[in-house]
Amino acid sequence: MNFKTASKIENVYGKPAIKAEGLELGYTHLALPEKVIEAFEKVLMEKELQKLALVFKGKSVVDGREYYGLNLDVPVGQWSKVEKYFIDFGTDDQTFNGWLTWNPQVADILGIPIEAGQ
Repeated sequence: MNFKTASKIENVYGKPAIKAEGLELGYTHLALPEKVIEAFEKVLMEKELQKLALVFKGKSVVDGREYYGLNLDVPVGQWSKVEKYFIDFGTDDQTFNGWLTWNPQVADILGIPIEAGQ
């Protein structure tokens, strides 16, 4: 049996579909029911979240604390667990910009690693 793998859902004529070229159907894409799309996107999200880490951004010259940021956007459910530990550095500074935390406990709460560099 010859198996094919789909790695993304495409938008074809305004409908979600996957490439089906190797299936010899006479057309190149296969439309997907909503139930399949939801399951597929859930798996892709879980796979992407395996890469989630707290990344060291730098040491503040103002308060001396070491600050960390998340390397990916997290789902609302996870963000709500840690949002209170973050400060929005709404600056154009390359190091101290966006949502950062000085509390490495965030990694424990989310069950993710801490990475050393930017």
